[in-house]
Amino acid sequence: DYPNNRNTATFINSTDKAAFDKFRQELDFGTPVSDSVNVDSLNSIVNRITKLVIYLAKTRPGEGWNNFLDHEQIIWDRVTLAGHSQGAGHVSYIGHAFKVHKVIMLSGPQDFLSNFDMPAPWLSASSKTPYSSYYSLLHDDDAYNTQRQIRNDLAAMHADSSVIWRFQNMDAFSKQKRIFISDIAVQNATQQNAGMLNHMASIMPMHSKVWIWLLKD
Repeated sequence: DYPNNRNTATFINSTDKAAFDKFRQELDFGTPVSDSVNVDSLNSIVNRITKLVIYLAKTRPGEGWNNFLDHEQIIWDRVTLAGHSQGAGHVSYIGHAFKVHKVIMLSGPQDFLSNFDMPAPWLSASSKTPYSSYYSLLHDDDAYNTQRQIRNDLAAMHADSSVIWRFQNMDAFSKQKRIFISDIAVQNATQQNAGMLNHMASIMPMHSKVWIWLLKD
């Protein structure tokens, strides 16, 4: 975990178009640019990932972690990044900064500026990772607004709605699609909790077949 007492979605009403960008920059890299969090470079997500892989390479030498390191730096183009909700934005932000193998965004990101009716500008900024290497798994009627998540994902992918694949079963997926939206009902959902259960659905085992599909290549 990282020092954090602010949910990304709370920036939705910000009048600062760079609010999400500053938030992500400080959490992911430790750059002191956000007034909303206080994360230094040592505690940043990227540094913690790097230190974790170095630790695993040293303590579990038979598991191949050295394949992801070069002089104690991550070889990013060998890495697939996946993150849920707030983490969906983190993996996308890191994918913008480094060329990674693939970015998988689950139930997010939430970086939408309601006052401007637009995704946060950083999402559509130039990316080191090819736009075609961004993927997403969402659930219909997410508590954090599936339609806004779709717009955010499309901005990151520099794509249009032709990349969207809605499904009610997991028998087959289209290779041409990159945003997968589940219409499968979550068990034990009620009118009161359905939105949050739908938000969590992308990391529930009910979608394990989708994870396998997204992780191919």
